[in-house]
Amino acid sequence: MGILRDENDATLPGSKLVATPHLPSLEGKKWDNSEGAEYELDSNLKLEFKRVKIDVKIVKKQSDKNVKYELFQRINTLGTRLSDQEVRNCLLIMVNKYFYYWLKSLTNYPSFIETLSLADRLIDEQYHLELALRFFIYKNIQLDEIKGVYDLADFITQKMIEYADNTAFDFANEESIFKRTFDFINTTVGDDAFKRFNSDKGVFQGKFLLSMFECVAVGVGKNMASRDLNMPSEMVRERISSL
Repeated sequence: MGILRDENDATLPGSKLVATPHLPSLEGKKWDNSEGAEYELDSNLKLEFKRVKIDVKIVKKQSDKNVKYELFQRINTLGTRLSDQEVRNCLLIMVNKYFYYWLKSLTNYPSFIETLSLADRLIDEQYHLELALRFFIYKNIQLDEIKGVYDLADFITQKMIEYADNTAFDFANEESIFKRTFDFINTTVGDDAFKRFNSDKGVFQGKFLLSMFECVAVGVGKNMASRDLNMPSEMVRERISSL
């Protein structure tokens, strides 16, 4: 409607609608349009919108972060269900907006994207952000922390909140390790790094495998944190294919 304000109290522009298979006439329509009445929603439809009630849940700023997350999950039951990471993104913005934008910027790093070779649908569902989170979490935790974990998705969420709340989290060092890790993987193996190796044909095949990502990326990352790796490409490929 063109009346929503951002956090700086500036008015945001109204939405410009797009056509759908059953409502092609919505293409280019706005709530108010100076280009002419034919480009506006008609008055009856506007009245319908104004009469609709919007259910609002108020969560106080000082409320526990888990309450916010649980409320968001409870509401997220109708329509198109969000992925775990899409829900985490909303929580992360509430907890530490800087951490969210920092993580999002890293997931656009060319070497990271190129080695993953994910389907567009998974990118749309923010799966690459979850993979980046898994990388940081698994690289930094002790093995005992994850033994006996029943709900891995919840474990990732709780660790994310822990890192976002930690004022000592070393963004510069973590970013450096992340970029050097995926530069190394991309240079030595490329987008074969996280695929299954067909020993009969002697080639990497198939789609991205999470198990390979957790072994290879985290393994390289742990080593990269203590020293720069300098291994011949063929040696790297041989170790990954044997895995």
